[in-house]
Amino acid sequence: LQLGYGAFATVFIGKHKELGNEYAVKKIDRSKMVWGDRDALEDEISNLKAVREGPNIVKLYEEYYNQHDCYLVMELMQGGELFDRIIEKKT
Repeated sequence: LQLGYGAFATVFIGKHKELGNEYAVKKIDRSKMVWGDRDALEDEISNLKAVREGPNIVKLYEEYYNQHDCYLVMELMQGGELFDRIIEKKT
């Protein structure tokens, strides 16, 4: 089940086969995440790891790579799109 998408990634619901826990799995096209000498994907992963225990930060559990994509297994957040919530609060 697809949760959302953006310019660089698509987010799906993933389910642990043995435990049944659900996670957000972010599939990122690695080729779109390098700008000049900066690897934005590495920056995103290192930032998520640095703030892993923050109370208002989505948790990153695992990361997997293949030749073209990176998969981030993250905490599944309920409540809809953040952007929609921000716009709703402004009105």
